[in-house]
Amino acid sequence: MRLLMILLLSGSALLAEIRDVAKSAEIDAMLSRLTRNRPDQALHEMPNYALWLKVHDGRPGPYENHPDADDILVIRRGTASITMGKPARRHEIASGDVVRIPRNTPHQIDPGSGRLEYVVLRIFPTGEDLPPRAGIRPATGKLEDVLKKSEIDETFAKFTSNQPIHTAKNFTMNYVI
Repeated sequence: MRLLMILLLSGSALLAEIRDVAKSAEIDAMLSRLTRNRPDQALHEMPNYALWLKVHDGRPGPYENHPDADDILVIRRGTASITMGKPARRHEIASGDVVRIPRNTPHQIDPGSGRLEYVVLRIFPTGEDLPPRAGIRPATGKLEDVLKKSEIDETFAKFTSNQPIHTAKNFTMNYVI
């Protein structure tokens, strides 16, 4: 996967062995230990963001709604359907896809009979109003619900410099090349 997530977790008390980078193999090992009875694990929590590992294993998760945070899901392994919003929109997601769930958006993840493993970046409002960035997306910088792995790969193949993906009031996402 060409989309690389570097987790800056220096000195995290929640996961002491991670200093600056969580290697893919370490993330996979942590995800493999998660079960239906323990479906998530916090990696790092700060006042304005949190990183979590999560799994859905063989059954739909509950409907959720986070009024205090935007969620960005990076799908590591597996496939699922995600239903989100009102009116409900249903998307098929798979390894390498990125999902944006704005705050106050009801959503449910259903892996069918399989297992879905993903990293969640939860972003809490800061009160800052960041300006939109220019790039391959319009200046409004709005990411669709799901950014497919094929679009991610195509972007990396076409460009030689960083490209914005999404700008919100409290964060900006970029392709980093």
